[in-house]
Amino acid sequence: MYKVEIKCNLEKILKAIPKKDQINIKNYIDSLDNCTDPYLHAKKIVDYKDLYRYRVGYYRILSEIKNEKLTILVIDIDHRKNIYKSL
Repeated sequence: MYKVEIKCNLEKILKAIPKKDQINIKNYIDSLDNCTDPYLHAKKIVDYKDLYRYRVGYYRILSEIKNEKLTILVIDIDHRKNIYKSL
């Protein structure tokens, strides 16, 4: 079972997101906790080792999957038009 660790300041990020999307993102992160296959809905980001994205409406959750520790490290959450600019 994989555990979710959050590297970014989740509360600060979620304040800038509409309430409906906040709830969807929180629910999605909760569903990732204790999952058996984190790759099921993840898409690999090209040219980055172990960096994946999860799609939640118009928002993306960037994460790093660490198999040796069985963790999903949430790196950033942002709108789809802005998220890839930080890479």
